[in-house]
Amino acid sequence: MKKLLLAFFALPMITTAQTTVNFDDAAKWTNGTSPIGSYGDNHTYVDGTFSSTCTQCLRETTALGGGLPGANGTYAYRLRNADDASFVATISSGGVSTFSVNIRRWDDSPNPQFDIEYSTNGGTSWTFVTLINNAALDNSSNYKIFNGTINNSNNNILIRISNLNYSASERIMVDDFTWSPYVAPGCNIATADLTALTCNDNTTTADPADDYISFSLNPTGSQLGATYTVSVSSGTITPTTGTYGAATSFQLQDGSAGAGNVTVTITDADESGCTLDVAITDPGSCSSAVPVITATPATLTGFNHQVGTPSASQPFTVSGIALSDDITVTAPTGFEVSLDNTTFTASVTLTPVSGTVAATTVHARGNAAIYGPLSGNIIASSTGADNDTVAVSGFADDYVYYTIDQINGTDANGAADSLNVLVTITGVLHCMDFRAGSGYNMAIIDGSGEGMYIFATNDVSGYTTPMAGDSIEVKGIIDQFNGLLQVRAHAITLLESGVATNAPIVVTALNESTENQYVTLENVTLVTPIATFPTTNTNLDVTDGTTTFQIRILTSTNLGGTPAPQGPFNVTGIGSQFDSSSPYTSGYQLLPCGTDAIEIVCAGANLPNLAVTTAGMTATATATGMTYQWINCADNSPVSGATNRTYTATTAGSYAVIIDNGTCADTSACVALAGVSVESVELGQSIVAYPNPVNELLTINNYSNMDVTYTITDINGKVISETAVISSVATVNTLSWNRGVYFVTFNGANNATHTLKVIK
Repeated sequence: MKKLLLAFFALPMITTAQTTVNFDDAAKWTNGTSPIGSYGDNHTYVDGTFSSTCTQCLRETTALGGGLPGANGTYAYRLRNADDASFVATISSGGVSTFSVNIRRWDDSPNPQFDIEYSTNGGTSWTFVTLINNAALDNSSNYKIFNGTINNSNNNILIRISNLNYSASERIMVDDFTWSPYVAPGCNIATADLTALTCNDNTTTADPADDYISFSLNPTGSQLGATYTVSVSSGTITPTTGTYGAATSFQLQDGSAGAGNVTVTITDADESGCTLDVAITDPGSCSSAVPVITATPATLTGFNHQVGTPSASQPFTVSGIALSDDITVTAPTGFEVSLDNTTFTASVTLTPVSGTVAATTVHARGNAAIYGPLSGNIIASSTGADNDTVAVSGFADDYVYYTIDQINGTDANGAADSLNVLVTITGVLHCMDFRAGSGYNMAIIDGSGEGMYIFATNDVSGYTTPMAGDSIEVKGIIDQFNGLLQVRAHAITLLESGVATNAPIVVTALNESTENQYVTLENVTLVTPIATFPTTNTNLDVTDGTTTFQIRILTSTNLGGTPAPQGPFNVTGIGSQFDSSSPYTSGYQLLPCGTDAIEIVCAGANLPNLAVTTAGMTATATATGMTYQWINCADNSPVSGATNRTYTATTAGSYAVIIDNGTCADTSACVALAGVSVESVELGQSIVAYPNPVNELLTINNYSNMDVTYTITDINGKVISETAVISSVATVNTLSWNRGVYFVTFNGANNATHTLKVIK
């Protein structure tokens, strides 16, 4: 029986380099802790690169057990029915691909339980192979071969048979251990990486007979050589070789496109048995006797632009085959096409070569002449071919004419409701251009009475010297800067110069309604008095006694460094706003137009001191350093040469002095110089005129016991109201009077006379 086993393994050892150890050479056994035929530990068997040892084992002979020889030959290992029984084989070098071992149980009714395991790291970890039990032994006491696969090149690979994982197990015999050393895998072409499978028309687009297939291969795998060869199941292939690591282009014979699928076989140049078949799916012929035009993509959108300024261009491609005539590419209304993306026309022509127009880039752009949406189809056409199209669309924006009141609306948060709208507006420049140098910061007011701020960082359209009274047309876009509604100017046309501007609107509040309006704040004073206006862009607070306003002094005006009002004044300018965050409902301010926009109000601190002292025929004004003119109160006529602070009358009478401090002029009360009658003094004490200053109706009360006549003259002596008689009360309507100083002269009995000064 042993000889038969040796003969059986002889052929595998030649062809697969298997090695079998049958444990039959007594010289290779070494006993361990007990005689070799008794149970003990460390009974070893060494045969070349193979060695084995055991625990709870003995060397088995051919003695019968269960009616069968214990060993399969002369000797074998028997593992005891103990919890720590084991057999360990070591393959010291060459690695292991596969192994097998012959196992039988001791008698007819045991219950063996042993694991077969292996370790490639010196026993640090073990890999389970199979379980030996009655079922695995086919419930038979005959020897049975158990196999395992390791495929590892390490040295000192261990194969263990043990019952270490079980609490009870019957005895088994171990014989005929066989293994194959590790052999590295051979050549393997795993993938072809087929790409760029294409039909080629061979430059004859109308002749399918010579269309051919081309493609690229870049095979990968393991244990490959440097190059490979290719062959086809039918036809020819060019080239016939390729290099691993880079894609190689191949083509089949003319006529292969449309001739059906083929198989390409890749063969490693170093190992003829290493091959891979690749199916090439026929893409069909690509030439046609019928002319075909192709335009791609089918749709282009977003050709938005302003009328007069073409949109950005977008490319598309046009190609054709089997053509007998040119391809004409025609743009719809509002669009243009170009071949060089520079010169655009309504259509372009593509001329075929040998009936073919290769894919050619054509550029399209929107260039509509009128405001509104635009769309249509770019049509590619040629004789005998169906048209192909590219759908195009966009929107042409334009400067639409509006009156300012149509575009200056805001919502509850003060945000513009016409933001980014292109507009054309007209109006007259009021006040001035507040931007020093190039560009504009100015307001225009149109016929509707509404104003709009015009802004630009640079001059446009050659409009370089804006002046108040310029009537202009502005094309631009609605913008908002820190709450201020404005038009960013793109173009300005000067329509007329020297147009009359509107009178400023007197307002008592600065708000959204005063923004971009020409307005006046009256009778205001500086909250913090200053001697001169600042020479830098500065905000100043002023008040009318009830409300505080902000005026902004700009360096572009002529106000910087000039004397600031020390009392009430009127200020005229453009209503503005500077509010950096929503809601834009604060930050309203006034931009004064310059020194001409500051009007001193002759009241309060602005008026000169009108006190006069008398001594006999001499009167003296208390105020010094002023300009003086004495007048005769009898007829309000200036006294010739009486221009000094002190005046001595040559004739007794009633006199007053006009005092001018350089800003305001005012007239003192009439004073009596020596010789004035008692009756005149009494008359002066009996006459009252109010209110003074007067706005509309002047009431005069006569508390004397005589009828009194009066005459009203202005400061120049012009009679305003003829002589009238009042017994007790009279009312005078002053609505038609200009602002200024007036004198009311009263005459009574006994040559009594008295003059009152009234301010309108």
